[in-house]
Amino acid sequence: MNGTRPPQKKVIPISIAIVIFEDRVLVGKRVETSHLGGMDEFPGGKQEANETADVCAIRECVEETGLQIEIDELLHQEIYDYEDRYVELTFFLCHPINAEETNAMSEPFRWVKFHELDSLSFPSGNDRVLQILCDHFS
Repeated sequence: MNGTRPPQKKVIPISIAIVIFEDRVLVGKRVETSHLGGMDEFPGGKQEANETADVCAIRECVEETGLQIEIDELLHQEIYDYEDRYVELTFFLCHPINAEETNAMSEPFRWVKFHELDSLSFPSGNDRVLQILCDHFS
C-alpha cells in the first residue's frame, strides 16, 4: 500500500417531489446515460447552491414535468450510501396546483396507481419512502 487514502465519497443533496393526484402518484424513467439510468423515479434532483430542499423539489418538478406543485409536508429524509456516493434524500409529499395541468406533463413522466409502485424498478435509495407510501396509500 502506498499510504494514500481512497477518495472520500461526496454527499449530494437531492430533493424529491412525491406528487399525488387523486389515487395516483407521478413517476418517470431515468435517462439511460445517467446515474442509475433506466430506473423509475419521482421528479427531483440536485439542490443548487443556497437553494433549500423544498424550493429545489418544486423547481425540479417544474423543469422535469412542466407541472406546478405545492408542498404539503416533508415525508421522509435520509442519507443513503450508494457505492460511489452518498445522497442526502429529502422527499416531499406534494399536489398539483392546477388539476388541468395533470394531463399535459412531459414524458417520460406518467401517473401510476399506488398498488403499481411495487412492480416498478426504483433505485434502492427509495426503498424506505416506497414502504411509507405503501403503508399510507395502498
